[in-house]
Amino acid sequence: MIKRKYLWISIVILVIAALPGIFQRWDAEVDNNTYELVTPYEEIQELTLNKTLTMDTALDTLEEAGLTTVSLNQSTLSDWEQQDIIDIYSKNYLKEIVRFTADDDRLPENSGFFTTIPENSYYNNKIKEHFDPSEVTVGNEILYFIADDLVDTEESKLHTYLGYDQLVLDQLKRHDLSYIFRVENTEEHNVNKAIVNDIIKQKDGNSSNVLFSGEEVLGSPNIKEIKELSDKLSQAEIVFYNIEFANQHGLTTIARNVDYDFIRLHSLRLDEESIEVSVDKSVRAVKERNIRSIFFHIPIVEDPLESLDISKEYLSAVMNQMPDQFIAGDATAFKKVDFTLFTQIVTLLAGVLFAFLASKIMKNDKLRIITLIFMIALAALYLLSQKLILLQAFALIIAIITPIYAVISTGKPSANIKSISIQYLKALAISLVGITIVIGLLNGNAFITGFESFRGVKLVYIIPIIFVTIFVMWNEISTIYYKYKGDFMGECIRRTIHFLKAFNVKYWHLIIIGLVGFVFYYYVDRSGNAADVLSIEIIIRQKLEELLYTRPRTKEFLIGFPIFILALHVMWINRKWGRFLLIPATIGFLSIMNTFTHLHIPIYVSILRTIYGVVFGYLIGLLLIYLFNICYRTITKALKAG
Repeated sequence: MIKRKYLWISIVILVIAALPGIFQRWDAEVDNNTYELVTPYEEIQELTLNKTLTMDTALDTLEEAGLTTVSLNQSTLSDWEQQDIIDIYSKNYLKEIVRFTADDDRLPENSGFFTTIPENSYYNNKIKEHFDPSEVTVGNEILYFIADDLVDTEESKLHTYLGYDQLVLDQLKRHDLSYIFRVENTEEHNVNKAIVNDIIKQKDGNSSNVLFSGEEVLGSPNIKEIKELSDKLSQAEIVFYNIEFANQHGLTTIARNVDYDFIRLHSLRLDEESIEVSVDKSVRAVKERNIRSIFFHIPIVEDPLESLDISKEYLSAVMNQMPDQFIAGDATAFKKVDFTLFTQIVTLLAGVLFAFLASKIMKNDKLRIITLIFMIALAALYLLSQKLILLQAFALIIAIITPIYAVISTGKPSANIKSISIQYLKALAISLVGITIVIGLLNGNAFITGFESFRGVKLVYIIPIIFVTIFVMWNEISTIYYKYKGDFMGECIRRTIHFLKAFNVKYWHLIIIGLVGFVFYYYVDRSGNAADVLSIEIIIRQKLEELLYTRPRTKEFLIGFPIFILALHVMWINRKWGRFLLIPATIGFLSIMNTFTHLHIPIYVSILRTIYGVVFGYLIGLLLIYLFNICYRTITKALKAG
């Protein structure tokens, strides 16, 4: 077999060769430091309907507080009615009004509906352009009559696409506000093409990117149409948004088609939680999740001025609490991060050698050869096919192996703090190599924007602990296995029952076992992005983030790393009990791997968080050793005295 030293030298050289790709990602994340605060125009307009506020006053107030961008929906007759631009009457309603008058005879016989004639010529011309209405005099007022036809009914005509309101766009420009086009898919290809043409026509320096409304993108479900329309927008340098935690049909198709030229957006409602919570979520989204667009909905309360004040308070607080490295303005997509073939090859090769080296802990040459062949085959299949799922599988294996290898290969009895520190640093170095391989493999804009992700988070949390548990208890397990080959499981059950009887298990013992099981379930359940967080934990997190920029992970600095430090010391006194401590110690090392597999989180944030976890965990570990020694000496003296 190749000497371990030469394998490590080769791995380090390969990892260093792969670093430029990771540095590209670092630069892309650091350089993209502009965020935007967005709210819908229609919701601002709601505040002005009772005439308490003017639109200009509302826009000025929000802009001064920090608003940078306004989203704008597509115009329809139905929208114009809500905005008091026109009134719409059904034929039956109007017929009832003019019943028994001379006007009854003037109403058209065919089906349709009526609208008032807009005072503004812009809206008037739009109605004439799209519907070719006839004029009908009812009493002293002239109305437009829009007839149904074989293609469009009254309902469809009320929601016919009329373009984006040019008067509103001009108003936003006067207030120096950027705008986003909200785009809703239609069933008509020609209408979808008209929407795209209008967006391109309106594009200017005030930003004019696209945010899809509803559950699907423009052109869905026709993939060919989705690609055609997104190509046209992309060629006009229009960028798309992806809403965090939303799953709009067809968005991934667009992302892959336009090389992930997307801006990550977080949406929230100010009336669903306190201002403090909304501000905290907004700041952390920008700071820790590569979000560059915060889309907030204005709260709905009876007094429009109160709604405006709440929105103003929120905007001002976000601006004040946002770290200085970020500036408010027009959000942009991340610059391209190249994942070259050379980088792929050297990183995969580093992964193959790392897995082979880690397989040494199994102490079986056949298994090591099988591991080597399997990893080479997986790497080769990916290079030949470029199937992302194969690359994700390769990265998952490295992510699972790393904490196992780090703990088992360095979990040895240590006589003093110096040797404990050296073993701790070795475990961290092994983890660093594994982490670098994983983030080197899963690199590029696809992962920064969150469209592609690391797969198998739960497995990274479960398998290393199971493996280390089996490793620690292997002597006991193997003894039972070889002695009772025919009835291995039965013997395990009998020994467990015998142990429980000897222990004289009480009901409260079962309660404790149940609580331990619940804690384990909670631990696994909390490993995902969408896990629930306790209120007290939110408070602690906020305080830590205020002091440290980003909080260290509890699993690392309070559980895994301190217990690892303690385990090395306890093993020197009692090898068996010290080895058992390696099981919970594994949590710290799998947690730092998990930190870096959240690929939408900036690398510098993950590094800072891990440094805090490593340092605090080390110090708490030394404290545990100190407390353990006091307890150990006290108990020993008491036993001798007894």
